[in-house]
Amino acid sequence: MPESRRRDQLELELQTALGMPLIATKGYGALETGTAYARALELGALLGCSEQQLIPILYGQWANASGGAEWSKGRQLAEQFLAHAKNQAGPALEIVGHRMLGFSSAHLGDLRAGREHIERALALYDPEQHRSLAFRFGQDQRAAGLAYLSPILWLSGFPDRASETIDRAIEAAGDLNHVNSRGYVLVWGAAYLAHLRRDAAAVRQHADAVISLSEEHGLLMWLAYGKILRGWASGAQGAPSAGVCEILQGMAECRARQQRCHAPYHLSLLAETLHCSGKTDEGLGALAEALALVEETEERWCEAELLRLKGELLLSLATPDASEAEACYRLAIAVAQRQGAKMLELRAATSLARLWREHGKSTEAYDLLAPVCGWFTEGFSTSDVNEARLFLEAGAQQVSR
Repeated sequence: MPESRRRDQLELELQTALGMPLIATKGYGALETGTAYARALELGALLGCSEQQLIPILYGQWANASGGAEWSKGRQLAEQFLAHAKNQAGPALEIVGHRMLGFSSAHLGDLRAGREHIERALALYDPEQHRSLAFRFGQDQRAAGLAYLSPILWLSGFPDRASETIDRAIEAAGDLNHVNSRGYVLVWGAAYLAHLRRDAAAVRQHADAVISLSEEHGLLMWLAYGKILRGWASGAQGAPSAGVCEILQGMAECRARQQRCHAPYHLSLLAETLHCSGKTDEGLGALAEALALVEETEERWCEAELLRLKGELLLSLATPDASEAEACYRLAIAVAQRQGAKMLELRAATSLARLWREHGKSTEAYDLLAPVCGWFTEGFSTSDVNEARLFLEAGAQQVSR
């Protein structure tokens, strides 16, 4: 069409409409996704678009920034979206805005804000009125909100509530004929939570499901994530060499699509699997890369666990570095306390207490771990809480002697 205002209006509508299927098929951070929304923003500025036209463009920019791990920019865009949403009639867009802001906040390490915003979105959601939001914004807001809330709850020290929440997310996704929502729930909810629980069989189950779904429907981003998670499960189940290959393949596919969201976390999975295959030095290299990415992107939700893993690998070297490992554990505890990541604080405190006891500091070890473990009011059957309690029971006997 020749240049005209009408031509530009049509292109604005097309570029905006194109963004959602690109998010689903290519990924949030993909060049194609970013190009579509950048062009839509350019046309919107040229035409002086309405607030109603601006809102989906803001969402697309937020999704692209999040996929590219530009977390501060993403939070700013989410705040803009929510401000515009509050000017609209009804809570529909406010639901989306709160979920966006919760997602961004949690990644920046503010778990409390992340949880509050996502819970606010879920409280506003009405299935009869708001299911259509899945087709405007890429995934069902209830299924996606529940899915990402579950690992936030686990990190915050509420593992039983996390389990209940992921069950609700899976049920919500099952009620929908929306494949991108199913991919979201399987990866960023079910598989992530299973990994945090150290349940390799469940990670494998969810990874296989999302790989099958992705291959059937051409969901390239979820396919890459599924490979990374299945690779970790293979390593944990006794095939680390094959697991490393699959993780590297999935990470390469993420990089090809400019998908940097969760890259530090993926590197932690690689480090664990390299360690299982006897390549601890390479695992430490992966953790160094992950920690550098944390500083670059501000994706801090897994920072404490990266530091703890570094300590674990340092102690497993042929010549263990106990001093550096202790420094890693101390820093992991401080980071977890700052973020309110009680489960990661418990893990790091357990690791440090174990190290201290091995060096004859049983009383100090007990005094460190007891108050952290005593904070928990649920999750007593989980491996982390159970391990800490058994350690304390053994430690109490030693101290009493």
